[in-house]
Amino acid sequence: MEQTTQNILLAELYSASAYIDRIFHTLLNVTNLGHGPTAKKIGSDLNFELNKFTQEEILQKSFLSGFNQNADLKQIKNTVEYTKTLLESIIKLGHGQEQTINSTVKFINFIYDFSHDLHQYIEQNADLEIQYPRVNLIEIHYDHDDSFEEHLSSYQEDNWEDEESVPRFHLNKTALLEVISTSYSPISNLDWQRNKKYDQLLQDGHEAVFKKDLDKALELFTKAMNFKETAEILTLVAWVHSMKQGYEKAKSLCLKAIQKDPDYGPPYNDLGTYLLSEGQVDESLKWFNLAKKAINYQNREYPYINSGRAWMAKKNFEKALDEFSKALTLAPFHEELHQTVEKLKKSLRNNDSEIFPTEPSPI
Repeated sequence: MEQTTQNILLAELYSASAYIDRIFHTLLNVTNLGHGPTAKKIGSDLNFELNKFTQEEILQKSFLSGFNQNADLKQIKNTVEYTKTLLESIIKLGHGQEQTINSTVKFINFIYDFSHDLHQYIEQNADLEIQYPRVNLIEIHYDHDDSFEEHLSSYQEDNWEDEESVPRFHLNKTALLEVISTSYSPISNLDWQRNKKYDQLLQDGHEAVFKKDLDKALELFTKAMNFKETAEILTLVAWVHSMKQGYEKAKSLCLKAIQKDPDYGPPYNDLGTYLLSEGQVDESLKWFNLAKKAINYQNREYPYINSGRAWMAKKNFEKALDEFSKALTLAPFHEELHQTVEKLKKSLRNNDSEIFPTEPSPI
């Protein structure tokens, strides 16, 4: 098997494995959701499919006679890691390219299928953000086909529980083969190595933020920026500076990110939040509106939430309610946002504007 094919397969394998590993970490170490019946059922199904996959694609059935049907989520997490390691070794051996590609794509896609179900379960039960996998060659699908505008207009409060907020990821084998068949230069392999290091530094940086080690996070994100200066990493470096009260630096980096990629939504929103924190409410609303229109934005509810905060600061609670209600169409499982909307509705019914502070409070 050519080195380029190995590199592409390994990159997609690492991306899928890192995604489900973040989900397992959240279920087992950040929340108690891993002990719930839904997580156990999804985990049990995943465990069964892993055993079936290993029998069909990697090992003979006789090797797996000790299959544990009652494995807990931590054991299943380890099984995913062991299976990934086995497949990684097969890719590196370089034998049987067609079969190796088929098996790798199959493994990656059922990892994404179960990751979706577990991630959706977390979204429904905890106000936590889990980083999605990097796009690379994967496709992104939602369980509804409505356009963004249709999604907003069709929203009804009594059916928000039915909305799917987590996308499904899928590695298209045909697209993969097209990329593999393309002629690559040694520069392409260097790019792959650079991208791999960049992804690892991003993951480590997020972990440092989670641990509230902002100096370490800034160091890691800055290193990643040295590998690839993307709008994403510029926004992340700005984010850490803002948490260290370095708002001027954060704002300048957001502007640089926007210049780098005008279609990328987060820097518009983040710049607006920094201006809002400084009391520049009208100016912040301009940036939130631009963020809403950005083409590339996974967490599209954020600028609506922040616009609601801005209108609350201006004591225009009707407009704030409108913004928060739109945010709920995009993040229907955001419990605190639901509470804020209900509180606003009650206040407007009672004509009680004093129930809210003049400064925006976190949701």
